[in-house]
Amino acid sequence: MVPLDPVRHLGGEPRPLPFLLATGVECSAPVIRGGVRRDELRLTGHWDRVEEDLDLVRSLVLAALRHPLPHRVGRSGRDLRLGMDRPGDAGDAGDAGDARSGYREDRGPASLRASGRPVGVRGPRVVGRWTAFVRAFVEHYPWVRGYTPVNEPFISAFFSARTGWWNERRRDDRSFVAAHETLVTCAIQGTAMIRDARSDAWFLHNDALEAFTPAEPGATELAQFRQELRFVGLDLVLGRPLQSAIRGWLLRSGMRDDRLAWLEANGSADGSVVGLDYYVLNERIVSVGGQETVGPRAGFAALARGVHDRYGLPFMLAETNRRTEDAVAWLDEWWADSLTLRAEGRPFVGFCWYSLQDQLGRDTCLRRANDRVNTLGLVDLDRRIRPVGHAYAAL
Repeated sequence: MVPLDPVRHLGGEPRPLPFLLATGVECSAPVIRGGVRRDELRLTGHWDRVEEDLDLVRSLVLAALRHPLPHRVGRSGRDLRLGMDRPGDAGDAGDAGDARSGYREDRGPASLRASGRPVGVRGPRVVGRWTAFVRAFVEHYPWVRGYTPVNEPFISAFFSARTGWWNERRRDDRSFVAAHETLVTCAIQGTAMIRDARSDAWFLHNDALEAFTPAEPGATELAQFRQELRFVGLDLVLGRPLQSAIRGWLLRSGMRDDRLAWLEANGSADGSVVGLDYYVLNERIVSVGGQETVGPRAGFAALARGVHDRYGLPFMLAETNRRTEDAVAWLDEWWADSLTLRAEGRPFVGFCWYSLQDQLGRDTCLRRANDRVNTLGLVDLDRRIRPVGHAYAAL
């Protein structure tokens, strides 16, 4: 049992958090070019096979399930469904689960529209609908203890408002900063609302664990900036002061002084675990012109040590996967890193293979409707356990 110290639980004594050997259900649902929504809950069949999938989690003897709630929310915020109506669906999920209550790296509520076009993930209307959703969730599921209020705020904003792939499909710094501000505001307000409703709640705040290495000396400053920018969402949500260079860039890119001051004043690390999402493309080399290529891997443990040194909080590998032919070797490599981190005495509290099922279109980050099956799951889309699923259960 790994205690949550130095995390403090408001309104009571800290409760121990068991090591979480977990999986998750992929629930991205971005709107892509042509106004097409790519909803992984339906594409993978989880929407109609939820009970079968929960039985699979139990059969794999996993301690926790990162389970979503649908993004489609009625005006009352009470369109809550999808198999979480009883505690204990994944081990002792009521005590140590992770309910993804809302955003999953991509979306604003689907009903938000402006001039017939999706609003995306920017603006106060999104925050208002989001807080209604959180309020309804904590009322409907009072037994849930573990939450990811907003999954990957940086990546969500980046894909929606900087790469031009999802939702508003913008490609400029001001749109990215506006989207990121909205998602961080949702995370901070949602976390506070959950704490008010349940003083012993804990929070998995996660984002991509990425590293940027300069290709030549002239790219050093750019690589350092991109590295620091990746932490903006976690820094604000966890109440950590921003570097002056990052603050200046945010203000020059459209964030108002009063909004940045509010975000910096209202983040909190109480009851928090830092989630690190690590994939095969996460370590990159940056050239002087800004181009990025995949670089040699320092590995999960090397990068995770830096994050733990930064925040001093319990942390876990919150997402990882690899296609089936490479999956068992990938699992073995990062499981060994996980054991090393624990042997060093660091508060490493969990490992999550993401996801339970194979995914569709992940090879293009869902930006194309190709329906290509990506063999990343513990089980395939027919719910047959893959070799990595057997290896994971054996842990």
